[in-house]
Amino acid sequence: MSWYQLAQLRALSIHRIPQGDIQAPTVSAPNLTYPQRDIETPEFLKYLLGDLPQATWYHPDDSESATFLNDLLQAILEEPDALHEYGKKLAQRLADTAPGYTTRKGVFILAFFDNATEGQPGIGLFKAETEESILALNDKDEDWQLQWMKGLSGKRPDKGALFIPADQGKFKAIVADKNAEIKYWLQGFLSLNPHSNAQLATRQVMDLIKGFSEDVLSTENKVERAEQMAFLDQTARYLSSTPVFDVEEFGREVIHNPQMQEAFMDYKVAFDEERETELPNKVAIEQDTVVKQHGKFMRSVIKLDKNFHVYVHGNKDFIERGFDEEKGKYYYKLYFSEES
Repeated sequence: MSWYQLAQLRALSIHRIPQGDIQAPTVSAPNLTYPQRDIETPEFLKYLLGDLPQATWYHPDDSESATFLNDLLQAILEEPDALHEYGKKLAQRLADTAPGYTTRKGVFILAFFDNATEGQPGIGLFKAETEESILALNDKDEDWQLQWMKGLSGKRPDKGALFIPADQGKFKAIVADKNAEIKYWLQGFLSLNPHSNAQLATRQVMDLIKGFSEDVLSTENKVERAEQMAFLDQTARYLSSTPVFDVEEFGREVIHNPQMQEAFMDYKVAFDEERETELPNKVAIEQDTVVKQHGKFMRSVIKLDKNFHVYVHGNKDFIERGFDEEKGKYYYKLYFSEES
């Protein structure tokens, strides 16, 4: 069940945030009542919470900034009726955070939810940056009127976070960010780290392997799609059965070919440089992350024109690709023991 199907919105606080490179104050709503007549509550809840994942928790880092945010969230939890005053402080914090990063102006929304999860309240922080123009038709009077109106996109906020009370006066958070590579929201403003180092490292390992399959084991390098997909399938089996990812062991058990093993190590060096990180040669694997990322990780379908889809989940030796000179078309030959 999604967050918006459980949560009950009690209060809102809304503020305009200036462009990050412009020294201008934030502007807060003088007053705001909710629910409003023109806003449908279920749709608005889906707008705020619909993009937040159900897993991948984050927790505050050890900085003074994280302590400040935690204290402010605790104050909101104890005094939700004063939400707007705390919203002004958070909006100013967001505006002060932004100048050191590449960011855009937008609308900051602070929301207090009852029953966000398992009977616990939740505090939502959202930033909407995308604006759209619509052609509105006013047909309520005898003289119909067309008017261009500009407003926030109704799809989802560009950034969001839902904080849930945890043990010892702390909070854990679920985060969504359409521009996650720009780290001002997660790290600069929210001061959050992934809940588990193993979770982050596991995702990096899967990103590394998937990137290698797409950039190196590619048709441009004369590697057939079936071989690429068989590599991912074998990798998924390896990750699902091992508590520790070992680069050398991975090379022996999955890659096999010494030249490709060397290519993989070279790719890892480039991967670390691009990410400005150094992924260890041995990484503890979190199985929950492997399961959750499996669908994004695997590419198990070969699409042939608009006629056929071939699903590959096994040994690449059971599928052959060739070219029929007479018909002038490529083909796949499949080997199997029995039809099920």
